[in-house]
Amino acid sequence: MQNPPVLTRIIDQINGSMPGPWIIVVAGIYGNEMASVKALENLMKFIKLNEKNFKGQFLALRGNLTALKHHMRYIDEDMNRLWHMDVIQQIRQTPKQEIFSFERREIKALFSIIDNFLPRQISENQPIVFIDLHSSSSNSTMFGITNPNQKNIELFSGLNIPLIMDTENHLQGTAFAYYQQQGFTSVTIEGGGSTNSIMETNISTVMLSILEKLECIPASILKESKQQNQSFNKQSIPLPNALKIMYKHPTTRKDDFVMKPGYKSLQKIKKNEFLAKDREGVILSPMEGYILLPRYESQGTEGFFIAQELNQEHQ
Repeated sequence: MQNPPVLTRIIDQINGSMPGPWIIVVAGIYGNEMASVKALENLMKFIKLNEKNFKGQFLALRGNLTALKHHMRYIDEDMNRLWHMDVIQQIRQTPKQEIFSFERREIKALFSIIDNFLPRQISENQPIVFIDLHSSSSNSTMFGITNPNQKNIELFSGLNIPLIMDTENHLQGTAFAYYQQQGFTSVTIEGGGSTNSIMETNISTVMLSILEKLECIPASILKESKQQNQSFNKQSIPLPNALKIMYKHPTTRKDDFVMKPGYKSLQKIKKNEFLAKDREGVILSPMEGYILLPRYESQGTEGFFIAQELNQEHQ
C-alpha cells in the first residue's frame, strides 16, 4: 500500500502591498474533493505572480488534511456539519489530545491558523471574507450557497452563477454559516462541471471575479480570464438567479441510500419523480423544483436537497 501524500495546511499566503480586504479561502473540507484544492493551488500561483499589485491579505488553506490524504469524504464525522456554536466552543476549549474525532481536530487546527491571521480590529473599509470551495460528486452546474444579508448579496450577486439562499433551516452546521455569524461576508462555492479540469476552471474564474469585485487585483491583469468567463457564463443563463432550499432528505449508514443515476445539481424535477431508493423502497420527490447536491458516494448525511426559485420580491 502506498503511503498517503504529505500535505500541509497552508497552501499560501499573500500579503498585499496596499490595504484591502482580509480573505480566507478553504478547499478540501471534504477529502474526496481534490479539484477544489487544485483550483485554489493554481489560483494562488497566479496571484503570487501579481503579488505586488494585490490589495489586502489572502490566506489559502486545505481543510481536512487527514481525509485528503486518504481520498475520503471524511474519517469520523461530516466536517461541514460540525460548525454549530456549542460544538465549536467545545472544540476550542478542549485540548487537542483529548479530541477523538479526526474532523474536530482538523477544525481546531484551522482555528489556530485563522485566528492568528485575522486582524485584531475589524475595519469597515477592510472587510473579512470567508469562502469555502467544493467540487461535487455529480456532473453539475456551478452555484454558490450563502445566506441573504446585504453584504453577501452585494459581493456575490452578479457572478453569473445561481445563488442558493435561506439555508438556515435545511443546511446547518456549515463553515460559511459559522463565519457569517462572526460578522464575515461568506459563501460556499460548488465548482460544478463534468470533469476535474472544468471544475478547476469554474472555481478559478469565479474566484478571480470575486477578487475583482473586492478591488484586490486590477481588472487589466485579469484580461486572460475573459475567454473562460464567456464560456462559463453560457452554463448559467437558463437557471434562476436565486433559489431557496425547501427540502432535505436525511440519510444514515443503515438506510442503504442509492441515488438514481444521472441527476445533477439544479436539474429541474417534478413532484413524485423517482429520485432514489433505500431499504424502505422507492424515494419520490415531495415537490417540484431543482434538485441540489445529489449524493453519488457512500459517505454523507443527506441524499439530496430540493430548491425552488425565490420570488422576484425576495431577490
